[in-house]
Amino acid sequence: MPALFSWNIGAPYRGAIYLDVAPDERSERYQKLLAFLEDDTGRCRFAGVDFWLVPLEKSLKWYEQRQAQLD
Repeated sequence: MPALFSWNIGAPYRGAIYLDVAPDERSERYQKLLAFLEDDTGRCRFAGVDFWLVPLEKSLKWYEQRQAQLD
């Protein structure tokens, strides 16, 4: 299996990314994602960063609303 993350960001990123990983507790890929994002207590490893589990349908709705605001 390829690495879950393999990029370097040289400057702060102020936006959103979509990770196509199903929230399945039995999934090795999901467990790797949680291990990357959370510490042993279940808190986010990255200060000032929030990670949200958002269904694709809701994400698409937010995207459409945002595009309408920009028009």
